[in-house]
Parts: sequence; structure tokens; C-alpha cells
Amino acid sequence: MTVGAARRDTVLAQAMLDSRDSNAARRYAESALAAGYEPARELCIAAAYLGRDFVRAIRLLEEVKAPGAAEYALLIRLQLLAGDQEVGWRLLYDCCRSELFGPPLYDLPFWSGEPLRGRRIVAWGAGQGDEILFARFLPLLIARGAVVTVNCRSSMVRLLCSVGGLRQVLPLDVSANDVELQLRMAELPALLRIGAEEIWPGPYLHAPPIRIPGEGLRVGLVWGSDARHLEARDRTVSLADMAPLAAVPGVQLFSLQLGKSRVEAAVPPTGMQIADLAPGIGDFADTAGAVSALDLVIGIDTAVSNLAGALGARVWVAVPVVPDWRWGHTGNSTPWYPTATVYRQSRPDDWKMVFEVMARDLAALVKNQQLSRPL
Repeated sequence: MTVGAARRDTVLAQAMLDSRDSNAARRYAESALAAGYEPARELCIAAAYLGRDFVRAIRLLEEVKAPGAAEYALLIRLQLLAGDQEVGWRLLYDCCRSELFGPPLYDLPFWSGEPLRGRRIVAWGAGQGDEILFARFLPLLIARGAVVTVNCRSSMVRLLCSVGGLRQVLPLDVSANDVELQLRMAELPALLRIGAEEIWPGPYLHAPPIRIPGEGLRVGLVWGSDARHLEARDRTVSLADMAPLAAVPGVQLFSLQLGKSRVEAAVPPTGMQIADLAPGIGDFADTAGAVSALDLVIGIDTAVSNLAGALGARVWVAVPVVPDWRWGHTGNSTPWYPTATVYRQSRPDDWKMVFEVMARDLAALVKNQQLSRPL
């Protein structure tokens, strides 16, 4: 194959990826890479990833000569999705310690697993969903005798205060005083050598429920992720996509949606009635209080879905064809959040079947609840 033909195949591979045709994209990209056209490697990885061939995607990533943060982030995700948690956590730890994902928050030594009895340590996080997920491991530091301070996003401060035994919870821009060591919360699975039996400690975040008047099964909805998220396209639906849920009798819908997507709640699809809880939500502790008052949360993969799982609340999560590692790539459950039920896309960008199945399950849930009530 000539260089010109390889370039043409690369262009076609990109077009097929844009159309979410992973099989065609893979044929063109693999052809170009086999001809020695290295720029096609990225498209080969993307096509294998979208086609759920994680082994091939991992191999291609490991052959990248000068991988950057994006390549390592994807490799970590793929290792965890493929089920190799030991390799995934160690790679995440190594990337954090090499500052590949950003500089440290403090000019302090990092904890590397030495005894912690009486040591004062500050743990800090990153994304909201990850802060919620990794917060489950903070009590293990305390159990080792550490005096633990946490730095997190300001919207998380009151929520993380519900983790028992912490010395302090501070916003990221407020420096902790009198601390000796630091660590990123994402390093904890590797440092603590977390095994399958330690993934779920039970509900580890807590909030008193707010008062939500109404009758029937109270269901909270979240349909949009932050538009700045790298995977916002795969983690956002429209309120109209959720319309089948509104057709289920005996259900009262509430919006937990914040951000730009919230405007859809003001003019919901025809036939959908939804009460907006957003005016009473100032931070994640407020959201947690709302979730605690609901019977069920239905959403896409956002921080709110992680929050519901961390609270031990019933949550149904709609995930794309290739989900984040915490939801796994098969089955309808995850060990990270045992109260979550996972609903999976069968085709990219197609949410119709997902919410139709949810609506059927919701109708069954309402019926079972009604049958279980005393006469």
C-alpha cells in the first residue's frame, strides 16, 4: 500500500468513527497501520475501544512510543474494564507519582505505604465522581492510625464531612495546616492493596433526607453531564429520551439536574410532569439530602449516580456502549455500588431501548410496591 492509500484509509477510518461504525473504522485504520502509517494507530485504538476489543486496544496503547496523559488515562481505564485491577491501580499510582496528571497540591512528601500511627496526612481529589468513589477508602487510613485531612472541591466539603473520623475537610484552595504527608485519593487502591472483598464497605456517605411531599413512587432524574467533560456526548441524554418513564402510572418525577441541561425541566416533553428540586440544591450535601428522600434515582453516568450509590440508595444508571470502568462492561450490577442497577446501550447513541426497558422495570417496581403494602 502506498503512503497516499494509507492516508486515504486513515481519513475513511475517522469518518467511520464519527458515524460510530467501529467495524468499518477498524478495517480502514488497521489497513493503514499495517502499511506502516503510524498516525493511524490512534484510530485503531479508538475503533478497538468502541468495538469493546479491550485486549487489542491495550496492546496498541502499550506499543505507543511516547504516550502522554490521554493514552495512559485510557490504558488505566481499559485495564480496569478488562478486570485486571492490580495492574490498573498500579499504573494509576505510577502516573500520579510521576505527575503525569498534574502537579501535587502540596510541597510535602507523599505517603508510600509506611506505618501511619499518629501521622498527619492530607488527602486530595480531582473529579467529583472520583472524589465520591475513592472517599470510601478514607476510613481505612484512619483505621491505620492516621490523622486525616481532606482537600476537595468546595461543592463536596459538607458531603465529605459525613465520613466519620476525619480531622478536617477543606476546599482545594484552603491549605491544610500542620500536616506531614500528602496523597491523591486515587492512589489509595494501590497503596492499600484493595481486594475484591474491600471494594464495598457499606454506605459511607450520609445525609438526612429533605421533605418531599407527594404520593406514589418518588423518582429523581438526571440526564445531562457537564458539557466540559471529555465524554459529555456519551454521558448526556435529553429529558425527551426519558419520556417512557413518565408514562408509568403511580410515579412522581423529580429533577435533580443542574447545569445547562436543567432548562429542559422548565419545558418538559408533552405529557411529562416533573418537579424541579434544583432551587434547593446548593452543593452535594443538598443533593444527598434529596436523594435520601427519594425511592429511586434514574440517571446517566454522572457524579449524582455515584452519590446515590455511595449513600446506599437505589439507583438505575444508563451507560454507553463502552462505560466507565466502575460500571463494568457486562451484567446489570457493579461491586462498587451494590444498590445500583446498570442499563447498557446496545448501539452507540441509541438510548431508546435503554429507557423503554427501564420503563417496564419501573412499572414492575410500582406494582410490587403496591402489592407489598398492607391492606
